[in-house]
Amino acid sequence: MHDTATPPGPALATHEASARSPRVAVIILGYNSRRWLERCTQSILDATWPHVTAYYVDNGSQDGSFEFVRERFPGIRHIQTGANLGFAGGNNVGILAALREGHDYVMLLNADAWMEPDCLTEMVGVMESEPTLGFFSALILGYDDRRLDKNWMQFMRMNYRCLQDLWSGSLDRWYPTDSGSGAAILIRSSMLRHIGLIDPVFFMYFEEIDLIRRGRYHGYGSGFSTRAVVHHYNHLESAGPGHSSGIRFERGHMIYTLKDQGKPAVQNVLAFALESTGRVAGAVLRRQWSRAGKLVRVVLELWAKSPAILWRRYLEMRTPSRLQELRQLEHMGQEDR
Repeated sequence: MHDTATPPGPALATHEASARSPRVAVIILGYNSRRWLERCTQSILDATWPHVTAYYVDNGSQDGSFEFVRERFPGIRHIQTGANLGFAGGNNVGILAALREGHDYVMLLNADAWMEPDCLTEMVGVMESEPTLGFFSALILGYDDRRLDKNWMQFMRMNYRCLQDLWSGSLDRWYPTDSGSGAAILIRSSMLRHIGLIDPVFFMYFEEIDLIRRGRYHGYGSGFSTRAVVHHYNHLESAGPGHSSGIRFERGHMIYTLKDQGKPAVQNVLAFALESTGRVAGAVLRRQWSRAGKLVRVVLELWAKSPAILWRRYLEMRTPSRLQELRQLEHMGQEDR
């Protein structure tokens, strides 16, 4: 399987939003996040952007989160997944609902985050003026202060022009980036209908980076704002029982290596083999027996899933319309008609 074909470019902004104010769906994915949900949800309702709908997707919480949001905010959309589908699968449930209802943009907002009132107005303004942008990340600050989020700072370090402008005190409105933050990211709906949704195999970690990389393969850009502010706590509970966050992070990176759209599939398999073996060997050499055992189980799981992962990668690159979620979306559209 060889993957060197030139990807198609994105369609320009010819959707109906050009003749009206775009509709934005903001998706909050909650997993035992009750303590954060009031401020997060209220910040969406306080947004200055006039056409915004909040979706709360409960990902199998056991702390009464769903009941709290349903009672406190009865006017928003409420969805229960019935199980913990992870960051990828849970957000996909909300994204599918938003696309079915015809929203022009979908924003993912972590439950332990809240947006300033003009955040959406600024983000939509940039996206509408830059039709080849598929993704746009907010400026992320501390939850209760204005210190830069440590993860968001990576965007700045990777963008030399941004660093130069920061030094000179003349920051632009936004800058391009090869990455993005799933904690607060605005995504163009027409692009999702073209390239597909988040790959649920990730569960959590690297799923938004994989989606951004896939978008870039198909010609859609990504950027980050210096004006649209979201405040993020960045210390949520683990996404569920089982593996620790550290093991899930390593699992996500191994999948990310296996799916790299910029290299031939054979090269990815070799890189995955080296990485997975190296991670297990490193844990053994450090006598981290519990971690080594968990990594062995993860590696065996991913080897078993590798044919399906590579097949999805092929579809994502060659014929995205054959992806299961896009077929599901098309079927829902036919039912509506």
